[in-house]
Amino acid sequence: MRFGASAFRGLTLTALCAASIGLAACGSSDDSDQDASSQAADQKAVMAVADQLREAYQQKDPASICDLVDPQGLKEQFVNMKGCEHQIGQAINQAGSSITAADFNVDTVTVEDDRAVGTQTEGNGNRVFFKKIGGQWYIDVNPTGESESPSAGGAASTQ
Repeated sequence: MRFGASAFRGLTLTALCAASIGLAACGSSDDSDQDASSQAADQKAVMAVADQLREAYQQKDPASICDLVDPQGLKEQFVNMKGCEHQIGQAINQAGSSITAADFNVDTVTVEDDRAVGTQTEGNGNRVFFKKIGGQWYIDVNPTGESESPSAGGAASTQ
């Protein structure tokens, strides 16, 4: 699939996700599941990853964007790091100035166990999905858990 500006926005802002079915099921919070300090620490860590994504996009740095993707999701979606860098680099070039770093602002983070959703409250309400692996937060490129062939390369909707 060729990535246009809106496809890239959807692709990146949903953590480069290939599947868009069921995204609303990710990320509702239940404070009783985590103590407040643990949840606050997770929210801060997720926000840091979101900030790194915004900075990497601002620098037009596909390698840094790909470094933020969960390793299994990167393998499923892009086959390897080189494939990720190539596809994201193409998408950045095609997007031109239609997507800015402000499109990656995450204003609120909702954490539930090892999953999180970052939401842009201003603008268009884009969401970015995250997952915690081995104590580290990554962009979740497959929040529905459905595997998609890397060659399919479809972009996800953020809505």
